[in-house]
Amino acid sequence: RIEADERRLIRQAGRPVVSSEPRPVAVADLLMNPEEAKTAHFVPLFRRSPGYRGAMDLIEEFGRPQCASVEFSSARGEGTLFARLFDAVDALEALCGPAETIDAALAGAPGSTGSVPESLEHLHGHLTANLRFADDCCAALVASDAAGSWRRRLTLIAPPGRLTITDTGSAFISAEGEHIDSHPEADLPSPGALIGMQITRLLERRDASATTLPPDTTRLLALCEAARLSGRTGQGETPARLLEMLSNP
Repeated sequence: RIEADERRLIRQAGRPVVSSEPRPVAVADLLMNPEEAKTAHFVPLFRRSPGYRGAMDLIEEFGRPQCASVEFSSARGEGTLFARLFDAVDALEALCGPAETIDAALAGAPGSTGSVPESLEHLHGHLTANLRFADDCCAALVASDAAGSWRRRLTLIAPPGRLTITDTGSAFISAEGEHIDSHPEADLPSPGALIGMQITRLLERRDASATTLPPDTTRLLALCEAARLSGRTGQGETPARLLEMLSNP
């Protein structure tokens, strides 16, 4: 862990710092000191991938989805389940707005007896979740840190049709099945190559546009924590209520 004094020195240095883990501190600490969220950029973030950036015009044409699904997975050693979950909910909330509720389940943790760990950084295995959003929108999420290979795929469905986005390409078909537009998928870079691309863009200050704004770390961590809590309780949880509880202990 990077302690509070070290995090403060990092921020004061004014240099870009990256981390393959989404957070430096707990949600409650971020609520007390929002500056903590600026300690490091999380990489690789799907919204900064070549496929997502190349699909921005299609996303704008497509409009707000009514239904979305994400599968963000990796092999063991390519990142944590917490990192894949954070990345997935960041993509969903960027397109669907704040999630109202999340109902999650965890399986496949090494040596698991069905219990869910006390902290996000100790999550392992496979996590599924159903999310509800305002204004007639729903989503399904699958995240895993033990799926054998790297895969990030986002699918959006709405009256215009279906839009699918991966790390390297996208495809837009109408509700009648007509091909509308696509950016052919290139060879999938390794996770390390995706991280290298994003470090380069950060150093060249090419990720400061409105389409690549940093995640709302506090809000997204609350959503991840609500997913972990839902896995423990077996019931849907509300990120807004969790934030309210942490704000007023």
